[in-house]
Amino acid sequence: MITRRSPGPRAAALSEHDLRRLRLRSQLLAGSGSRRPSGSVRRLLAVQAQNLAGALWSVGQRTPGSTIADVEADLAAGAVVLTWPLRGTLHLVHAD
Repeated sequence: MITRRSPGPRAAALSEHDLRRLRLRSQLLAGSGSRRPSGSVRRLLAVQAQNLAGALWSVGQRTPGSTIADVEADLAAGAVVLTWPLRGTLHLVHAD
């Protein structure tokens, strides 16, 4: 059993199943996601990948119903910015 600290005097107990479920939701791999790839990138703050295909796939996987063309369209429109600030590792960030 894993405990999570809460602002109050008690700690809430989380089962391993609950912890895994929350982790998947926080990574946008379960639950409802954004309707646009740019929204998914914004919620994640940044998406890191070793190559462009992996970056596009990662964003598409987190945006239900999207296609690779949708992710590329958000890149082309400037809603998502592609950069490589660290040793050639690609980063996708929201334009904001």
